[in-house]
Amino acid sequence: MALPPDKPARLAAQATPLDRTLWGFPTQAIRAGGFTLLELLLVLVIIGLAVSLSAPLLIDGYARHQGRLELGSLKDLIHQIEMHTYAQSRPARLELAGHEVKLFWQEDPPREIHAHSYEHLFFEPQTMGFNAHGFVDPEQLTVTVNGEEEALSFRPTPLLNRP
Repeated sequence: MALPPDKPARLAAQATPLDRTLWGFPTQAIRAGGFTLLELLLVLVIIGLAVSLSAPLLIDGYARHQGRLELGSLKDLIHQIEMHTYAQSRPARLELAGHEVKLFWQEDPPREIHAHSYEHLFFEPQTMGFNAHGFVDPEQLTVTVNGEEEALSFRPTPLLNRP
């Protein structure tokens, strides 16, 4: 079904100059349901800016989270050593240096029983001793988590709070 020959001329006569162009470009592509190349490029630039601004924050947050997870893992390891030395009535020694943690039984010669490496934790060279009753000496450990120094305390807590 074709339009009468005078129909396009009537539509063009009724249209205002703003209807015929958008920033100097014909609006037929918009009316046909498509997007112009300029609009697509503008959307890509906006998305690129949003990603470039948010990516460093997300990566930094992820690194901080990993450091906290490793710190929790270290605390769990030390509590497990306390319980293990108590259960076996056997003293042990934990050596921390750099990103490495090594656990030794205190016997002659010392025997390494566990070693672990951490990515986000850093230790100045220090040693923690565990006696046969599961108590640790020294009761404080210094660790650097993602560049921030933190002190961990391992003081025994009383089972009952009596006056």
